[in-house]
Amino acid sequence: MKVTINNKLHTIIYIEYNENVPHQVFTICEQGYSYGWDFFANNGNKKDVRFYHNGSGYNRGEKIPASRWVKGMEQRYWIGIGTRLKGRSNGIKIEKPLRVKGWGNASSINPFKVSEETHNKEYCEECGHESTEFCYKHKYEDSEGNERWIHNNEYSG
Repeated sequence: MKVTINNKLHTIIYIEYNENVPHQVFTICEQGYSYGWDFFANNGNKKDVRFYHNGSGYNRGEKIPASRWVKGMEQRYWIGIGTRLKGRSNGIKIEKPLRVKGWGNASSINPFKVSEETHNKEYCEECGHESTEFCYKHKYEDSEGNERWIHNNEYSG
């Protein structure tokens, strides 16, 4: 599977899923460098999947560190031909990438085709909110732009 991102052709070599939504994806670009991408269901909406670049650091042929998940979570992963894991994963290996649904009737096994790139993700440790926006129930910015927390109706300072 291939995708063009920022005018570079990438080959998708690994996809892991959390509740059948892509969670982490690794690609290799034509120059041989790897890229890591984090995916999330914006505001919990599985048809509004967003992704952002979270790093890189592997070269073609290097092993990808195997993910370890909390017991009880149904985690699945697909790994491309010739890609190897470093260590053992406790997830369920699948033979084909899962079909991801997007808005309307859109769906694809290529998660980039039915998701939108963003440059940030806000995660709330209090309630698990994942979005491109703050969880205004538990977070706020003070007058100087610093991130602050609301916990048990008390404001951090």
